[in-house]
Amino acid sequence: MNRLLAIIILLISAAGANVALADTRTPLWETVEVHDEVPGSVNDPIEVETRDKKIYITTTRPVEVSVYTILGQLITKRKIAPGTVRLTLGTRGVYILKTETTTRRINL
Repeated sequence: MNRLLAIIILLISAAGANVALADTRTPLWETVEVHDEVPGSVNDPIEVETRDKKIYITTTRPVEVSVYTILGQLITKRKIAPGTVRLTLGTRGVYILKTETTTRRINL
């Protein structure tokens, strides 16, 4: 009985901490706007914005984007073209977005 209570408390704590757990739904990548590739330095930053529980990624050059849970589990990975891409994840929570040049914490 005490063990069951401890498990329930642990699950409630994890839910209260807003920890993103793996979801069975596939993340949805959508191209919002396309830009011609703009020459620039290797350190060109990408812009990351969250609106309406979606992640908007804007870049001026092709870049590989990986999204992980806060626990380090890979959720999705994709090489995106210059422009703006909208990423919809199935679960609210805290995520880590990584590219070759940047790492960002995302709160949904």
